[in-house]
Amino acid sequence: MSMPVAPVNRMVTPILLMGIVCAIANAEENDAAPIVTVAVKRLDRSTPTMQQTDAMPVMMALASPPPTLPAERFPQYRIGYQRADALLQSQVTEGTVCFLLTDPAILDSVGRPLLLEATILIDGEPFSAVRDSQAATQLAASRESPASDPDLQQPILDTEPVDEEPTSDESVEVEVVAPKELGAEADETKTNETEPEPDDPEPESEPVTPATEPVYSLTSNSAELMRRYADAIGEQLEEPEAGWLMTHWTDGPTLLLLHPYYQSFRADQRPVFTILDRDGDGVIAKDELEAVDESFGRCDVNRDGIVDVLELSGAADKLRDPTVATDAPGPLFWLLSDVGGISEQDAELYRSLAVLDKNQNGRIDADEVDSLTNQSPDICVTVAFLSADAGGSKLHVTEIHPERKADVRGDGDGVDISIGPLMIHLSAIQETDLQNHSGQIAIGAVVDGYPLLPELDPNDDGRFTIRERRTLTERLRAKDRDDDRSLTSQECLSPIRVCIGLGPIVHQELANVRASRSVIVTESVSGPEWFTRMDRNRDNDLTRGEFPGTDEQFLALDADGDSLVSASEANNFEQQSDN
Repeated sequence: MSMPVAPVNRMVTPILLMGIVCAIANAEENDAAPIVTVAVKRLDRSTPTMQQTDAMPVMMALASPPPTLPAERFPQYRIGYQRADALLQSQVTEGTVCFLLTDPAILDSVGRPLLLEATILIDGEPFSAVRDSQAATQLAASRESPASDPDLQQPILDTEPVDEEPTSDESVEVEVVAPKELGAEADETKTNETEPEPDDPEPESEPVTPATEPVYSLTSNSAELMRRYADAIGEQLEEPEAGWLMTHWTDGPTLLLLHPYYQSFRADQRPVFTILDRDGDGVIAKDELEAVDESFGRCDVNRDGIVDVLELSGAADKLRDPTVATDAPGPLFWLLSDVGGISEQDAELYRSLAVLDKNQNGRIDADEVDSLTNQSPDICVTVAFLSADAGGSKLHVTEIHPERKADVRGDGDGVDISIGPLMIHLSAIQETDLQNHSGQIAIGAVVDGYPLLPELDPNDDGRFTIRERRTLTERLRAKDRDDDRSLTSQECLSPIRVCIGLGPIVHQELANVRASRSVIVTESVSGPEWFTRMDRNRDNDLTRGEFPGTDEQFLALDADGDSLVSASEANNFEQQSDN
């Protein structure tokens, strides 16, 4: 039998295959050490198990059934988005995925979309081959244990066991006890009844046994679905058919792509820049840089001396002009298999790819895709996942096109690739405990938003204390590349984050604000008891407003004269007083 297959663009398929062959050849020729290697980030889903107590109500009846179809389980991803599944399969045969990044900032800096090539391995094998192996394993399981069905509920018959009937014509001795509640006297004698008296009612009929048909439920178990499908058609499945069922009905696509709406939910969020740019001219001028502490102080809604991220975002939203409409950005992430055929009739899609339309006919033709495919990638990466040892998984940046003149830096959070004012942040992630997986790979890209926040919040706590705000101007000046003592929007571009994950988990990584590159771990110093009671906002400093004593007492405590009494200064004062 044959399974349905999406239509394939025959003109594009040979082009992509040629590009894959060239990419593999280049990888073999350039067998040098990678430019930078970082560890794959790990996601730990383990949580303490909640103990059931008598006081806790049982809510099992209200729990909704688990989702069974891929579209229900992966709402953050583009399920069924690829216009040609067979074309996509040809592209990832060797575990290599080629894709474009088309943000306007990229077009301004590079002049065309960036082409990235990612080779993704799971335990040393191409991820697409791992999925094929998983499909074969599930198919074998469906044939070996046809009756095993974890999702099929067996009926529970609400009947009591039936006693065996007597084998002889002997009468059955029945003890009849009259209830005392009705005022009847108990009859202590035993009567032998062989047949009912004429006036007695007719004996009750035998209970009807309920239907024994099992309760049907949808299944997300691949082996069980294959078993049911084979039973329905009366034929054994083959491996291509098993893979099709896994892709469309249980595990989902081998390659999951983040949904376009996910990439733009905070793309235009620049609360820090909006707050500091007081006149709204798109430039943080010299005088505005000098007034950073004051500008942040205006956002302290609850007047506790600490400005947190929510207060910054709320203040920035109030400064937005509701009459100015912002253009919705087109997709940031494009598989090469999706580019061909995009026309100006799809204005939002075509806008980000118009630079590829060399003949200006309003359509991305096959020869234009050919030109794009045959060029050398701008960035080549290899991700080597180890399912049994997440700590050994690595992300390698293997090649960067010389024309990009990129600055590459890697650490525990990923790899930063700076191309002029543009910054591409690459990372990979997998779950810590992966005993079972289906070889599914997820890729996503977002324009990060909050471009200045990580640099200004070095301890990544989302709070700006009075002491921290005093250093903000110095930190901002470090981003002034042209030394004109002002910051433009080009000097504060939002980084583009690209994440590759083993399993559908990249949306969780990309939803978080990126970490600071220079995390400052301050030594925690506890002050005396009276100091802790006075420190109402818990910033480990006392202001004059928090200190209930006199001005003279506060000045005696403030040894360095910075108008803040730290925990160390309080401890030193205590020691001097004891001596």
